[in-house]
Amino acid sequence: IKYHCHAGHNTTTMSRNSCSVSYLPLHLFQNLISHQRSTQGCAITDPHELRQEIVGRLQKAGDEDGSIVHDVATNSLLDRIKYNSKLTTSPTLVQGLLKIHLTTLLRILDPLLTYSECKIFLDRVHNECASEAVSA
Repeated sequence: IKYHCHAGHNTTTMSRNSCSVSYLPLHLFQNLISHQRSTQGCAITDPHELRQEIVGRLQKAGDEDGSIVHDVATNSLLDRIKYNSKLTTSPTLVQGLLKIHLTTLLRILDPLLTYSECKIFLDRVHNECASEAVSA
C-alpha cells in the first residue's frame, strides 16, 4: 500500500508505515487546537508550527535510537530501557505514532495538546493513512 507523503512541493510515494509524521499533510493539524484554547492565545494554532512542535516532542520522547517503548501491561513510557527492535518503532513515523497509546501520547505532547486534541489528532492520522478497504 502506498501513501503520498508531502515534503514542501515534492511528493514521494512510500509505504504508509514509513511515512514521517513531518510529511503528513497540514490539513491534519489545522483547527486541531480547541477554539477556547486558541482564542486564549496559549496554544500554537499555525498548522506548520504545530506539526514541527509535535514532531520535535515525538523525537525527544524516543530513546537514543529514536524509538519509543511501552510497558504493555500499563501502557506507560519506559525510560532508557531497550527491548528487541521488533517491539519498538520510531514515534516520528506514522506506524510508530499509531502504535502509541493515547495516554502515552498525551504525556508526550502535554501541554501542547489536551486529551481530546490528542484523540482527534490520532483519529485524523488514522483516517488519512488507513488502508483502503478491499471489496470481494
